[in-house]
Amino acid sequence: MSLPSSLIGRTIAERYVPRAVVGRGGMGVVYAADDLRTSALVAFKALARQARDAQRVLRFEREIEVMRRISHPSIVALHDHGWLSDSEPWFVMELLDGTTLRDRLDRAPIDTRELATVLAPIASALDALHAAGMVHRDVKPANILLSPHDHAGAKLADFGLALVTDPDVPRLTDKRAIVGSPAYVPPESLKRQWTAAADVYALGVVIFEALAGASPFVGSAADVLIAKSRGVVPTLAAISRRDSEPGHERLVAHALSRDPQARPASASELVAMLAAL
Repeated sequence: MSLPSSLIGRTIAERYVPRAVVGRGGMGVVYAADDLRTSALVAFKALARQARDAQRVLRFEREIEVMRRISHPSIVALHDHGWLSDSEPWFVMELLDGTTLRDRLDRAPIDTRELATVLAPIASALDALHAAGMVHRDVKPANILLSPHDHAGAKLADFGLALVTDPDVPRLTDKRAIVGSPAYVPPESLKRQWTAAADVYALGVVIFEALAGASPFVGSAADVLIAKSRGVVPTLAAISRRDSEPGHERLVAHALSRDPQARPASASELVAMLAAL
């Protein structure tokens, strides 16, 4: 990815001074930046140079719009936003000193209690998002930010693919066959059907991956999507190659149901089921 390194050391909007790159995503680059007005460190996100086509600019704007519309303690807070030029949007959010659930799962196994503690605030954030008429569409371990001192302080990030169902907000046309990460999207995404149940499904995949130590769906994007369209849901035991708890198996089978209506009614209901095991 081409980084707009020229931003480092520049003063933007007479207030923000990016100091170092701290993260990179599919479209954006995140810097740790000084806020000259408050003397605090913040996260400054800008669109990467090679991502500045019209569609990605619109998606970046959509991320800002979603964060502007909702305030929740487990959703990364938006502080400010603006433009460097007509094709260079930016926004400022809180800077979190921690890692991601992806880092945590890659480091060592996680037990059910810790997993439920991490996911409870994420489920609450998803429920709030759904109540506000939005679907995240990219729930995955890399987008779950962990506090270094308190797993109950986990936060949901990256709203660049979010769907806003408000009729006053125009839909973005996407030429890609699939939106989001193939391993985490639900079978109905192939028909471009997106509801809150899609995020419940993705959270179910996160739980499966944490319990089994690997994703339930592997292979090329096409292989994964074909397996999902056929209703194939592997067991935890088959993926982990070890015995698994019957309650865990029932939970993931419920969450990964091919029928959206057969899944838990909300993200919080799913995590409550996990915590009860």
